[in-house]
Amino acid sequence: MYVAQIKKWSAKKAKAPEPPRLNQNQWNVAGTLSVVLVVMGICQAVSFSSFKRVLTGLGLDAPTAWAIALILAEVWAATAFYRIKLDPRFRLAGLGLALAIAGFWFVLNVQAVSNDLRIPNSGFFGRYIAQAPSGWTLLEASLFLGATLYIVDMIKNRGK
Repeated sequence: MYVAQIKKWSAKKAKAPEPPRLNQNQWNVAGTLSVVLVVMGICQAVSFSSFKRVLTGLGLDAPTAWAIALILAEVWAATAFYRIKLDPRFRLAGLGLALAIAGFWFVLNVQAVSNDLRIPNSGFFGRYIAQAPSGWTLLEASLFLGATLYIVDMIKNRGK
């Protein structure tokens, strides 16, 4: 009985919808953001202990949980920006994670700059490309947030 039901379910091939209808330049912009997210995740994972120290220095409790969640979210979010067939819920969740990640880094940098935290690294790329929180990292976080908002809007509006 169960075997017949499993065969029936597997006979229905789930077809993922086509990727959103973007032109090549728009996919290139989205791909650039996905590369940034993947590089962030890889650099943070490779320098995991340093990344945890950065998160502690930024005032976060449970830095191991935050680090794991951020790395996984960055990699998942990056997949939403690739020109591949994905389940719409998976892509939507990835777009939401991308917005959450960009907002997270923006808020953390605003707090670090406004509280004048004296830490050697803002944590974007783990211990790699280390930059102390400053007006420059705030500008980078703002551009990251703005680009993410723009690309998420572009994909959502043309994905139908």
